[in-house]
Amino acid sequence: MKFLEGNNLTRNLTSKYLMYIPARMLKEFINYYSRSHGDTMKVSEEPVTAFLRGSYRLLILALLEHSRMHGYQILKLVERITGHKPKISTFYSILNEMERRGLLSSYIEEERRVYGLTEKGRHSLNEFRSRVGDGAIRIIDIILRPKSL
Repeated sequence: MKFLEGNNLTRNLTSKYLMYIPARMLKEFINYYSRSHGDTMKVSEEPVTAFLRGSYRLLILALLEHSRMHGYQILKLVERITGHKPKISTFYSILNEMERRGLLSSYIEEERRVYGLTEKGRHSLNEFRSRVGDGAIRIIDIILRPKSL
């Protein structure tokens, strides 16, 4: 996640850079998400918002890879990394959905729900990294540092 630190996504990003992303890579990314997350981008959604919302699940998996955290800690880290404050209800719905799907586990400690990554969650994160990871970095690079191809 180091490549995201210090970079703020701006509101003036347009979809014109999508034409530089190989169709096979986009298809792989979309297929991965539809299979593993059941997500679809809302057509009316602004590209920046759609990108951030689509990244929450993978970001949560990555944040929980090495330590357990309570929901508010995760929310604050996501906010700090993305520069975007997710709606609390939406965020906790995502955590609940990920737990129902077996990607996360949780327990109550001092009146707070603490989340951790399950083996299934770790496998899902590693699968993304091995199948789409390099392509995702290239996509981010093209979006943040436009260059002619």
